Amino acid sequence: RLPAKMAGRIICSAMANALARSRSTKVFTNELGLAREGARGSYSSFGCGIRNAFARSVCTTAEDDLYLGAPKDVKRWVIIGDLHGNLLFTIALWDNLAKRLGREQLHRSTVIFLGDYCDYGPHTSQLFDFLIDVKWSRELPSEEGAPSGGTHFLMGSHDFGMAAYLNELPKPRKAGFDLDGTRDQSFTRGFFPHEIPGGMHYAGRRWGGSDAYRSHTTFESYEAEYNNTLYAHDEFMWAVPIEHKQFLNTLDWVYDSPLPFPPYRLVCVHAGLLPDRDMEKQIAALRRRDFSASILWEAREDGTLDKSRIAPLFGGAYVRNSPPGDFYLVSGHHGCFEYEGNRVIIDLSNGHPTPDRRIQAFVLPERIVVT
Repeated sequence: RLPAKMAGRIICSAMANALARSRSTKVFTNELGLAREGARGSYSSFGCGIRNAFARSVCTTAEDDLYLGAPKDVKRWVIIGDLHGNLLFTIALWDNLAKRLGREQLHRSTVIFLGDYCDYGPHTSQLFDFLIDVKWSRELPSEEGAPSGGTHFLMGSHDFGMAAYLNELPKPRKAGFDLDGTRDQSFTRGFFPHEIPGGMHYAGRRWGGSDAYRSHTTFESYEAEYNNTLYAHDEFMWAVPIEHKQFLNTLDWVYDSPLPFPPYRLVCVHAGLLPDRDMEKQIAALRRRDFSASILWEAREDGTLDKSRIAPLFGGAYVRNSPPGDFYLVSGHHGCFEYEGNRVIIDLSNGHPTPDRRIQAFVLPERIVVT
């Protein structure tokens, strides 16, 4: 009898191997013996329709418009929304992308994950294993020798909190920046209060010391105790593998690339950009992964800046609009699917996917949503 954690990782490895071998979701789910888990359509009959009228009115689905054997010179970008520990829905989406584009075309495509890999769902630890497998497999040529289009993993707000709790954030660029100083000193509860050598960013204290992020599911996926104690922190630090810590530590904060088709530029960031601040300076700070840069800090109602909240990662309604300029701005985070002009928000599942609200991928240049 294997320990549950080891068994989970072996199952995840089997999933990845089955995914590589399979040519259809039906074969994949049958091989894993998962066809009956959950609702009948949850894993064995994933479709590509978008389940709200607004989405259907502005974007076609992948069922008929994207096909196997597409021309090899077509360069595509595949942008994947929030995953939130939902391993099986993630694998089903990945397999469906391979079916719709063809495995060679998916390998040639540039793939961007928009962040929020942890919390909510039950399999954060196993999801990290799967994503790391995807990352490494896509660094090699395909079986037919096709080069990879590259894979980019962006930081989400939940990932930032987890990384802060684990002391895996990048080092602050500003000399003398005080991590504990990111907490508003008027706050006296609802966070991890214990002293940590070198300090801890307030996002990490909230992530591990309150229900704000619903991070208990992440602790459970590592078989670690979830409570607001120093013991629980130390146990979690020990339970998370070094590979997962490195994954968090090396996440990009923004993807910015030219496109060979209008509007000729693609910017991806987890929540969005502040429309009232210089866009290029925001992107430069995000490239540096610099949480000490005040241009990224969220503004409070009184006009002061909240250094605990990086607006492009944590921001609410005020980052749903796009700054001036002609470019695609694609993000997740907001718990909806919206597509207006060149602004795309792709997070219909909101961390809780169902057969009718699945994890989504947005494909360019076709502007197709695959689920």
